[in-house]
Amino acid sequence: MENMRTFVIDEGIRLHIAEEENAGNDISVFYRTKSKKENASAMAVLAKCLKFSSEKYKDKSSLEYASERCGISLWDVFTAKKGDEHILCFNFKFNHKSDISAVGQFVKEVIFYPEIRRFSFARTEKGRFAVKNDILSFCDDFRNYGKMRFAEEMARGRAFGIRNNGFFDDAGKVAGDEVYRLYSKIIRTAPCEIFYTGDCDWEFVREEIAEAFGKLRGYFVPMEENKPALKTEIKAVKEKRNITESMVFMGFVQKEDVGKENIFPLMVLNEIFGGASGILYEKVREKNALCYYVSSDIYVFKQIIVAETAVKGSDMKTAAEIIKSAFESLRNKETIEKNITSAVKRVSENILMKRDSIDNMVEFYLDNIIMGIDYSIDEFAEKIKSVSADDVLRCRENFEIDTVYFLEGVK
Repeated sequence: MENMRTFVIDEGIRLHIAEEENAGNDISVFYRTKSKKENASAMAVLAKCLKFSSEKYKDKSSLEYASERCGISLWDVFTAKKGDEHILCFNFKFNHKSDISAVGQFVKEVIFYPEIRRFSFARTEKGRFAVKNDILSFCDDFRNYGKMRFAEEMARGRAFGIRNNGFFDDAGKVAGDEVYRLYSKIIRTAPCEIFYTGDCDWEFVREEIAEAFGKLRGYFVPMEENKPALKTEIKAVKEKRNITESMVFMGFVQKEDVGKENIFPLMVLNEIFGGASGILYEKVREKNALCYYVSSDIYVFKQIIVAETAVKGSDMKTAAEIIKSAFESLRNKETIEKNITSAVKRVSENILMKRDSIDNMVEFYLDNIIMGIDYSIDEFAEKIKSVSADDVLRCRENFEIDTVYFLEGVK
């Protein structure tokens, strides 16, 4: 995907083409919207409705049959949260480049011609039911629930804490005309990124996509730049839930914004801290045998490090103290120098592995767009390889604890 070509299809609509032989063919469409609590549930219901029917195909079976006739092997409509953005996502996979015209027509049917009755989505009730089931299933997984609740506490007053699937009570109240108004606004105004990956001739692909997307545009509202979350007051929150395990989440944020390039030493710092054989694993699991698992991750769009572990309820406070102590130990240059070579190797290898999957490649480039950086996979990996111990230390010095969230199991 290193031979990426980008074209402007219409105001606010860009097409990114990567000719990849023997990789199958993939069209992904991302409508980027500002994350808002009042729209979160309607967005989730909207994605479900678009999967159930269209103006031409009145039920899901007809849609699936039509997609197979077009040569589509798999397609989906879903939402994704990335930083301050809530994205409406379409994905269509097909095997033969000769099918691209038929695929393009099906894409157009799904996106631009949903089943509408009197300015209201026809399948809203079914969409509400599906979203409520998704929310219940998600919350039944204590680890997913803990991550979601931690993000909400971490993001109080910040848009990135809005739930991807919305809220159970709100989803049950979403009306068909509300979904219609939201979708009409998205189609007219939301910045749109389209990715094509496959072995078709790029000029032909551009013509097909332009024909489908270039005529139905009104005006658009540019997205605001994603900004890192900066340090506020330390928040400590405890919640009890009827589960067997307990969890501790600890979030670290920057004291000041030092720029987008900080993502490279941050990724290495995170690997040293909570990677497969990082400081957290050594101190929380190996030395103290407190946990079932422990790790850390990054919210890349906000440049936040999040440590998480599952422990006994009686060990939550001790685990939090050890996590804090482990992060403090990263102020020591010898600790960084001892671990940096292996950390850089693992992070850069993980970046290069994104070539192994079309979905991972597309997500990599979409993430770069949202972060406001422009690097190929090779260039990104080289940036990681150039990170020094001093870079990591400077990155660490700019981070402090922001939020601690305890999810106590009382079963």
